Amino acid sequence: MKITFVRHTTPMVHPGICYGQTDLTLADSFHTEAEQVGSKLQDLSFDAVYSSPLKRCLALAHFCGFNNPIVDNRLMELNFGVWEMCAWDTITDPQLELWFQDWVNEKPTGGESYVELFRRVSYFLNELISKKYHHVCIFTHAGVMRAARVFFTKQPMSSEFDVKLNYGDTLSFDL
Repeated sequence: MKITFVRHTTPMVHPGICYGQTDLTLADSFHTEAEQVGSKLQDLSFDAVYSSPLKRCLALAHFCGFNNPIVDNRLMELNFGVWEMCAWDTITDPQLELWFQDWVNEKPTGGESYVELFRRVSYFLNELISKKYHHVCIFTHAGVMRAARVFFTKQPMSSEFDVKLNYGDTLSFDL
């Protein structure tokens, strides 16, 4: 099986804002970015296409010609709880410092830890692998893609934020 992950295009949000699972509209650059993503996928065929339920993923899937992706909440970005839509430099929650020291295990207030994100993505991937597809495409977020890298490569979770994933990037794994 081959699994191709696609990170959504740029959302319309000010840089420095923590947005996680907030369902944002797309930036004005969406069509240009989506055309670039579409060109990466145009010669590929998929047995199944999955997507996060958030607009920034579904819109990209639709633009790329996948009008009925299988929507799965486990493909959503990390839940940042009460920090969502706050500027990072304005968050005064004492939990923020603990999270910065150990973002793998600590939770944003009202949110989820990276370990919890990894767990839900792992459940999804184990279920997906059991379906015996040949090639699957998944429209999702950087956090989910990083969790998939940990799942497939067995790299330590703590090294994943060293990996740069730009908007519109793809990441594939051959099983």
